[in-house]
Amino acid sequence: MNSVAPHLAQHCSCVSLGLGVLVLSSFIIFYIKRSHNQDPESNEDIDKVVLGHGSLAPKRYGYKEIKKITKSFSDKLGQGGYGTVYKGKLPDGQLVAVKVLTETGDNAQDFISEVSSISKTSHVNIVNLLGFCYKRNKRALVYEFMPNKSLDNFISNNASPVVEWEKLFEIALGVGRGLEYLHRGCNTRIVHFDIKPQNILLDEELSPKISDFGIANLFKKKQSIKSKLGPEGLLGTLLQKYSLEVLESFPINQMSTVME
Repeated sequence: MNSVAPHLAQHCSCVSLGLGVLVLSSFIIFYIKRSHNQDPESNEDIDKVVLGHGSLAPKRYGYKEIKKITKSFSDKLGQGGYGTVYKGKLPDGQLVAVKVLTETGDNAQDFISEVSSISKTSHVNIVNLLGFCYKRNKRALVYEFMPNKSLDNFISNNASPVVEWEKLFEIALGVGRGLEYLHRGCNTRIVHFDIKPQNILLDEELSPKISDFGIANLFKKKQSIKSKLGPEGLLGTLLQKYSLEVLESFPINQMSTVME
């Protein structure tokens, strides 16, 4: 018995040492992988990407700020395929529309790059993106507020055919100018494949503003195409097969839906 005990103790010590080494190795491997795949939110990559887009970069809001702006999401304006929209107010009193997105995937870099590209657009007939929120799976976009809601709502609530057609003509011209800007005028070319009355918002003077462009990429749908002007982008790839004129014809065909 006395001769067995030392051997047993030695064996237990070896097992314990082996387990310790295994646990330590697992921890080191986990730490290395975490360092390589670290969430941009924790290593400030998001802020670097935003700052890299200059003075027109969108403001980043924390999730607590979004809750405060929307009064805990108390005033719901609508819901669509990309998320739910709430009315909000910034600290300076400006009214905004906050779109809380449904799950868009795990790639934060794609989300921030897309947001930065959208924020570069600046046109009287394009809805302005003022800011965004990214906190892991909590993501939101902050837009300027459109008091007259959508063209769909305007058509449904206006019975006078004379006023309706006069305004629809002006709205159609505005939408056409907005599409031309997206296709040719902005630094980031965007082809919008989902032009419909629900995606055309109206300001206090009933001027149209195109919305819901660009973010389709976050949901891995083919409703819009965003590309920087280069061969590495999706548009650059498509241009190897199709001319830009063909791509631009798609939204024009969809304008018939708006006119109807």
